[in-house]
Amino acid sequence: KEAHRIMFVITDGDPDYGHEPIIRRQIRLAQEAGIHIIGVGIGPGSKNVVKLYPDHVYEQRVKDLPQSLIKKLNEILDLREMNRGRKVAKV
Repeated sequence: KEAHRIMFVITDGDPDYGHEPIIRRQIRLAQEAGIHIIGVGIGPGSKNVVKLYPDHVYEQRVKDLPQSLIKKLNEILDLREMNRGRKVAKV
């Protein structure tokens, strides 16, 4: 019954042929279950993570990733702070 459930999905951001609808469905199901999904793309070839995931982190260099992930977590937790301790739907 956690107030914050977050999942990072590390991806190349470029789903195989026909997989995009499946990924979008999985994102929707996770959201319905109260899980915040964040797509994480690393490197120039993973820029499509921006299009595929409504919430995402994209960095061209691995060394820049930790700072971006912490920034993203702070954004999410600050936005949800007013709901802290709320019960989430049972899965």
